[in-house]
Amino acid sequence: MTTDLESLYRDLHAHPELGFAEHRTAGTVERGVSHLTVAALEWLAEGRDEAAAHG
Repeated sequence: MTTDLESLYRDLHAHPELGFAEHRTAGTVERGVSHLTVAALEWLAEGRDEAAAHG
């Protein structure tokens, strides 16, 4: 897993994009989470909503 995260980190930083124009980054993330179930994606979204409420 560390190798996958390191690869992702290096890839994203090798191809920086401007804010609100992260098209390549969005595609990379979409491919990375495409294997997740709907329940897992909902769990991730709930955590993001809670973080926003507390931030």
